[in-house]
Amino acid sequence: MKNFLKTILGSALGLALFFLVALLGFMAINAPEKPSLDDGAVLSFDLGLSVRDNNVMPSPIDLLTQQAEVSKSLRVVLAGLESAAFDEKISALYLHGSAAGLGASTQRALHQGILDFRRSGKSVLAYAPGFDDATYYLASAADSIYAPPLMELSLDGYAAEVMYYADAFEMLGVEMQVTRVGKYKSAVEPYLLN
Repeated sequence: MKNFLKTILGSALGLALFFLVALLGFMAINAPEKPSLDDGAVLSFDLGLSVRDNNVMPSPIDLLTQQAEVSKSLRVVLAGLESAAFDEKISALYLHGSAAGLGASTQRALHQGILDFRRSGKSVLAYAPGFDDATYYLASAADSIYAPPLMELSLDGYAAEVMYYADAFEMLGVEMQVTRVGKYKSAVEPYLLN
């Protein structure tokens, strides 16, 4: 009986080792090759890429149906820009696409990352068929900005200014009669102040 158990355990161990070696060999054969770069390569960065502050794991159903949103972690993108800044084979950064879906903090971090890349002495080029606030903000970190002749430039800005009407009402002879119901109510100030 002892010899039988030794034979069974030895066979099971040998079979497990065989499958382990076969699995490692299969993984080595199918491992993706590290891309090789030619000297003077240009790093292309699509501003339309979904960049998130946090890493969101897609649900298993999205993975099975291949509907998972392709997004990159902000940390990974910034590390890639930093790595490219010191890579001797990369000569420039090419920005393209629309950054309309990026949040303000992500835009600021990417803008700083692009400026850091530019400080390494490499050129940064930006192209877009049209510019909105976010896209133009990121493109402003580039050395050169290119666009088609009939492009759309839609800059709304990030500031708001309140219009005050007291002088206009005085010139028109209009008097505002306001009743305030609190010490710090300021909804009517545009009509009373200049």
